[in-house]
Amino acid sequence: GLLAALSSQLYTDVLYIYSELGNPIKREKTLNRSIDGWTSLYATKCLSSATLFGVYEAARAPTSRFMRQLVSGGVEGCAGSDNFDLCMESYLLYNPPVATSQAEFRAFVVSAIGWVDKLTDLVPLNDQETFESFARGAIVSLYSVVDRLFSLVNS
Repeated sequence: GLLAALSSQLYTDVLYIYSELGNPIKREKTLNRSIDGWTSLYATKCLSSATLFGVYEAARAPTSRFMRQLVSGGVEGCAGSDNFDLCMESYLLYNPPVATSQAEFRAFVVSAIGWVDKLTDLVPLNDQETFESFARGAIVSLYSVVDRLFSLVNS
């Protein structure tokens, strides 16, 4: 997480300092940033990102395992078993849950929103909030329509 945040911030700062790309207001703030500003910005971004990634990694494995147990039906199938853990292991081995089309589309929408957020940092717009709101609204509307279609097809 620390390296990802560091490289992302360095990339953004190099673009703003050595090119005319990006939002002019952010470019001006980057050019006029003090030493304390640089230190504070990099420390905050790197530490918060490292913390976020650390918490995610610590919680991911047990949460993912628990969700797989629920989705696969293992909790219901192994309830009352003398050796619950062994039953769950075999249940997960022979009945792995598969990703639905809706889950894959949802993952795509999340990626698209992240892409739009990054794009708006590089495109010099006068009213950046309007573009972000429009893009998010369009993506949510598209997701709702496709989700409704999947629901009708699956039922």
